[in-house]
Amino acid sequence: MGRRFVTRAQRCGAMRSLAAGAMLVGSMACASDSPTGAGSAPALALSDSTAAFAAFAGGPGPAGKVFAVTNAGGGTLSGLSATVTYGTGQATGWLASLLSATTAPADLTLAAATDSVGAGTYEAAVVLAATGVAPDTVRVTFTVALGVAPTIVVTSPARSSMLQSGTLAAFDVPITGEACHPTVPIASLRVNGVTIPVSGTSLCHTFNVTQSSPWGLSTITVEAVNAYGRDARHVQSYLRSPTYMPVAYAQSPAARVAHGFYMQLNQPVIDDGNRTNIDDLASIAQAAMNAFNVNAGLATTFTRNPANAGANQSYDCVLFTRDNPATGMRVNRTGGFTVGTRVLNHARVGAAGVDFSVGFSTLNAPLRVDGWADLQCVPPFAVHAVQTGDLYATRLDLTDRYVVGAAANNLSVTSTSSTATLTGAGVDVDWGPLDFLDFLVNGTVQLLLAFFENVMEGLVADSVGVVLADTMDDFLSAWTVDASAPVNGRSVSYHAVIDSVRHAGTYPDGFVQLGLASQVRPTSTPTAAPPLFGAIRAGGSVPSFSATGYDMGVAIADDLVNQLLWSAWQAGSFSVTDVEAFTGQTYAGLAGSSSATLPPVVAPASGNRMLDVQWGDVLFDGTADPAVFGLPGSRTGSPVPFQAWVSAVIGVDLGFDDGGNRLSASNPLPAVAVQVSTGTATTLDEVALADAVATAIGDALSRLAEQSLFAVDVPVMNIGALTGVPPGTVLRLRQASVDRAGRYMRLTGSVGN
Repeated sequence: MGRRFVTRAQRCGAMRSLAAGAMLVGSMACASDSPTGAGSAPALALSDSTAAFAAFAGGPGPAGKVFAVTNAGGGTLSGLSATVTYGTGQATGWLASLLSATTAPADLTLAAATDSVGAGTYEAAVVLAATGVAPDTVRVTFTVALGVAPTIVVTSPARSSMLQSGTLAAFDVPITGEACHPTVPIASLRVNGVTIPVSGTSLCHTFNVTQSSPWGLSTITVEAVNAYGRDARHVQSYLRSPTYMPVAYAQSPAARVAHGFYMQLNQPVIDDGNRTNIDDLASIAQAAMNAFNVNAGLATTFTRNPANAGANQSYDCVLFTRDNPATGMRVNRTGGFTVGTRVLNHARVGAAGVDFSVGFSTLNAPLRVDGWADLQCVPPFAVHAVQTGDLYATRLDLTDRYVVGAAANNLSVTSTSSTATLTGAGVDVDWGPLDFLDFLVNGTVQLLLAFFENVMEGLVADSVGVVLADTMDDFLSAWTVDASAPVNGRSVSYHAVIDSVRHAGTYPDGFVQLGLASQVRPTSTPTAAPPLFGAIRAGGSVPSFSATGYDMGVAIADDLVNQLLWSAWQAGSFSVTDVEAFTGQTYAGLAGSSSATLPPVVAPASGNRMLDVQWGDVLFDGTADPAVFGLPGSRTGSPVPFQAWVSAVIGVDLGFDDGGNRLSASNPLPAVAVQVSTGTATTLDEVALADAVATAIGDALSRLAEQSLFAVDVPVMNIGALTGVPPGTVLRLRQASVDRAGRYMRLTGSVGN
């Protein structure tokens, strides 16, 4: 309410009217010829005590307000002055005061300016003083609103697009769109940091530019400012690749990443010379041989047709078949075949395959010999001898070479050469009727020894060789994987089969390389419509490894990790209802949930970290306390709901989690672009809020990446089910070092269980 002022003349007129009936007129001091206010003190009067201004931040200041200053008493009111004071902690300098004169009557003009304040409500007091009178005050409020921000629309490419175009090299992608404001002209426009010329008088401006898009994620950032300085920011992302994996929710050969895992097994993994620890192929083969039933591997009946009997002629007598022409000699096993010790001397890997040297000592075979023969001498006669006895040898040495190949995702193990050498072989048989013919017995023994050597070589080739081949097959096949892993409470499944085997090098620097065709997929089929493409794909050549310096090397393809991230995305792993609870971190003044409209992508590092995790168009719904973030005009500390589109490139270093047997990410370095919408555009600066919360959101995304990124185990060799190996025995990478090689993450280290 303004004050109501009454002049001295009005007061005296009223007094005369009231006193006329009381005959008091002569005593009144209000004669018309008396000086105004003669005998009374001056008094300060203002036409109003409050003023309220309103304007848009950055826009023209509001119209000034004029107050009448009068003398409500007698005499002269002089020495007028006006002083502006501002509220504690308030912005200053925005209010100007001007008196038209220093003696009443005068006009007091107040004017508020927008050039020194941002959005918010401000308070000030104008104290009016004069000589010898009590001062008076005008209370002033100034409300500065942001007004409506410009509207930015990117028409192409659409938000969260997956573009199939270009090559792995940078490729120009057209970016089109428009920035508009309903009432205030667009004063400046920038797309990805490049200024777009504007007229400064138009309410709308279109843009049509190209963006040099690398393989992977690209982020579009558009900034527009109107003539009042009201700004807006638009952030959206897209993926670009020449090829993508197919969409697959079940095991599919077409969806496998060729050489998703690629491993090199050096000589220590094949044979480290130590048979005590089962940590290489040789110790596994040794265990398998010790568990092998040699007696069961030796046939019950062996036959030999002495077609070359002439080699055993003596004294014009010839041993030949008579009544049993198909066999000439039959040898039946009458008891258990025994072996003293079985030793695998070495297993050596080279370009030609894996060479095994095996030794068997103290061999003994109880046998029954049934032989038919005609002895043509002078004179001729016939002999049929049946007797039991033992064939024996002090040692049998076998050298065998096996080559492992992979075709149609199946292993094949073949022997390319096999030689067996008998040492100390002999025959202990009572030949009965032939005893008197020493010359004939000697010849027959030699024939039987040759037969026995063939039998033993057959045993090695048909039985022991198969054991070693199967052991090698099992050894390599044990690196294949069928398992599942949780990612943020959701499950993904992964599968790997050997798709290539290569031998190379020479002993002792030979090695075996295995390629595993691998696939990661969501364990359950999502209910939402499938995306247009599967995981982004870059391909790339497998990295090289050294044949020395470590036991084993493993390379993990970026394509496989990206398939993991795609599968986790499809499984809903990146829909986090409470970011604070998930990350285990409290963010002062910030809370909310997140969901991803694109899968995260790993790509070669663009900064000083080993790898980039690119994450585009993550939708963050939350609340922020403007006061905590120190935003202009924020005093109440009341949280403001907002929605943010976030795109981030998070550089991480890679390590190996020895206990978890998987890659780990550390030392995140996020670069974050944020677009915020509050729905209260006239009271809070969304761009300032976006800048304020960017660090906290980037930290939350980094923690989410660290906890979810690498869920697939490095392949473990589960050999506990192999013959002769203690149950539960596994071989896996230990104490690994990690680096990058092309489109692969490379791990090298020792092998242990």
